Amino acid sequence: MAQINADFESGILAFIIQRDGKDLARIPEKPVGKFGRPLFQSMSYHDTPERPLPEMRMVDRSPTAGVKHEYRVIVVNGVGLRSPIRP
Repeated sequence: MAQINADFESGILAFIIQRDGKDLARIPEKPVGKFGRPLFQSMSYHDTPERPLPEMRMVDRSPTAGVKHEYRVIVVNGVGLRSPIRP
């Protein structure tokens, strides 16, 4: 289970899924937003998330999906900085 810290200043832009140290997917592929910067969870002028809510799911459909791999989740904040990789 990955532990992710909230970034209250710049928000979360996206999550990068890595398999064996290489980027496999970016969720969402292209963030959207009506106000300010595009973020994972669109900004609004209230505390309720904008719908539709982004799906928190990634399925590895590669030919080697049944083989044992090491997966990591990296958080990208609103200004493009990636979270540190932890062992």
